[in-house]
Amino acid sequence: MAFQAVVLFYIIIVILPVLFWIWFFRCLDKKDPEPRSLLVKLFRLGFIAIFLAFIIEIVVDRALTVDQITERYMESGAPILDGAFLLVLLSFFLAGPIEELMKYLILKRAIFRNPHFNQVADGIIYGVTLALGFSFIENTGYFIDLYSTLPNEEFVIITVIRGISTTLLHVAVTGIMGLYLGWERFSGNKTSFLSLKGVAIAALLHGLYNVFVLFPYGIWINFFFVVFILGFLIYEFRRKQVTKIWFQTVSNKE
Repeated sequence: MAFQAVVLFYIIIVILPVLFWIWFFRCLDKKDPEPRSLLVKLFRLGFIAIFLAFIIEIVVDRALTVDQITERYMESGAPILDGAFLLVLLSFFLAGPIEELMKYLILKRAIFRNPHFNQVADGIIYGVTLALGFSFIENTGYFIDLYSTLPNEEFVIITVIRGISTTLLHVAVTGIMGLYLGWERFSGNKTSFLSLKGVAIAALLHGLYNVFVLFPYGIWINFFFVVFILGFLIYEFRRKQVTKIWFQTVSNKE
């Protein structure tokens, strides 16, 4: 594949989906738009979130000796069901919870007390923006790795599938997390821990996505799965309780 074609393909598969979802949620956020400087900051914080998640995943992976465990199962002649069950457990409990926890810790620290955070809906916007920064780096890494290891046809097919589905996944589940963060901020109950419920739900959904990949027709299962979550998120965004402005900021034009 020619270099110019690779660059164009990268723009279409990695960059354009990010720009589309930024535009889409900005269109939803018409009542009290968030300052661009804050959104740029959150997008960049997504880079830090994926870096931390990557480091922790490597440490956990080596501590659990995931590769060695899998190899031992294959060599031991254990029932296929046992090996599949192990793979499901590892898929469910490794990447999803780690990635969502990193996003949650950074997101809450960055915006929970920010004066611009004056709607529950803002939590969705902030979560989605950070998730797009996260998925941008993740998809860029996969793009480079797949380009260097796969034949052109496989590279195109797998990259298209990953570029669409993983971006949708991060937008949907981190948007849910941001929704619960907004509910906690304006619940009036300092011990409600709604945001922890949100990160638990995000980790659960992410883990299910990773498990569904292992199923026959897992690509299609995951596509409808993330579209359903995204539909719920958009529905929530349109509710009056979610878009209610709790206090007016001095200026939103930064």
